[in-house]
Amino acid sequence: MSSLLNKENLIEDLDEDLGDELQEIKAKRAKVDEQIDDFHDKRLDAFLDWCKNNRIFIDYEKVKIVSRGTSHNYGMIAIKDINKDEILSRIPKSVILDPNTTQINEILAKNSKSLKSKSNWSKLIISLMFEINNPSSKWREYLDCFPNYDIFDLPMFWETSELKSCLENTCIPKNVAIDLDNMKNEFENIIKPFLEQNKHQFDDKCFNFDYYKKIVGFIMAYSFRDPNEDPENPNAIGPMMVPVGDVLNHIAKNNSQIRFEKNELLIVSIKSIKQDEEVFNTYGEHSNSDLLHMYGFAEIFPHNIFDAVEIPTKCFIEAFRKEKIDPIEVANKKIETLLEMELIDRSASIIIGYDGILNEEECLHILQIYSMPVDDFSEFLENDCELLSDEEWDNFSLMNENIYKIPIDWKDLIRDSCNLHTDHLKMTLEKLNAIEPEPVDDEVKQNKIVHRLNLSKTLIDSQLKLIHNFITCLDK
Repeated sequence: MSSLLNKENLIEDLDEDLGDELQEIKAKRAKVDEQIDDFHDKRLDAFLDWCKNNRIFIDYEKVKIVSRGTSHNYGMIAIKDINKDEILSRIPKSVILDPNTTQINEILAKNSKSLKSKSNWSKLIISLMFEINNPSSKWREYLDCFPNYDIFDLPMFWETSELKSCLENTCIPKNVAIDLDNMKNEFENIIKPFLEQNKHQFDDKCFNFDYYKKIVGFIMAYSFRDPNEDPENPNAIGPMMVPVGDVLNHIAKNNSQIRFEKNELLIVSIKSIKQDEEVFNTYGEHSNSDLLHMYGFAEIFPHNIFDAVEIPTKCFIEAFRKEKIDPIEVANKKIETLLEMELIDRSASIIIGYDGILNEEECLHILQIYSMPVDDFSEFLENDCELLSDEEWDNFSLMNENIYKIPIDWKDLIRDSCNLHTDHLKMTLEKLNAIEPEPVDDEVKQNKIVHRLNLSKTLIDSQLKLIHNFITCLDK
């Protein structure tokens, strides 16, 4: 059981005896196709010359940038063994593309108030619209590495029917719908009015919402934020494009990181990297749902140690009522109270990760209210829903290591909620496995269809296994 309780041990133990089904992730973590050496990319050659001319240091004795990465277009490969704490690249801040460095920075500064948005992306979006379509852009060779923005196959570019069928019973369709609503609002009310006022600066395609979506996808997949910057600061730069830094692909157990220094960014190894292994950054502690939603890929179970699954509120409510520990009117009042107290929302109630329940504090409060006798619940309502402070509640943990110790009625509610969602996920996976894509003349389109199916299967399969491991600990 200990391998389930410690995420580092979990990965290390399973790495030793993973079967053929994990060869894909082994390819990501180990040797990259030998044919890379024979693949010639003139755009990459021009970009590397540009790096040299702009004083970007890349340690070519230890690494090389190749045209085939594991997630997106490019990647960085070790050409000899690398020790921990070695600097693999130095990127001067002068080459970063952001609203302060773009050629139209003065126009953006003058319109700073009207370009404020919830995402804080509007200035960078406009900067990229200008620079991408400017033949004499300072970043021409860098931007030319991304000639076809269709490579950013994020779910927001999928057909609505495909999104719902492939990712049914996951949080992604809901999140994509929210994104698209926000994007349409930003485009119509912020971006487009600015473009109209400065028509002479922008190509006609910039006025098209679909093109705007592609720029957003580019930023979503490749941009960085300075971790030292306060996002609440009105003068914060926000997202930025970092040449060379964005070459690095992601895995949860990354072997390098990008460090923001005063005048430069450093790519530094944080563990030893063997010759022919890919150099990986981390994009953060993201679940597979987040990775697929924002970056267009997912990691095969069990390698994403930050993976998580949301148990939908509808499953929780069904399980809550099913247990029948209260009269139905009391159960309904308890559910209403949980919603009013925002301990659950309309979409998700319990969030399960590798170590157990991630929203542990909220769930302990939920379980406290769930198990209250009717008289205690009435008193609870009369006292303005003041949660009990009895120390015995602090003795319970919803982490995998100790969750088996919780009361049986709590276990039943959690297990039933998980089982209901498991049934839904299994149905979705069965539908996906039954799909045989019809052949189409366009090979790129055909590959995209198959790729989306495989991504969806990877996501749902990892969520099912995560729930299974959690219930195993619950029933220990």
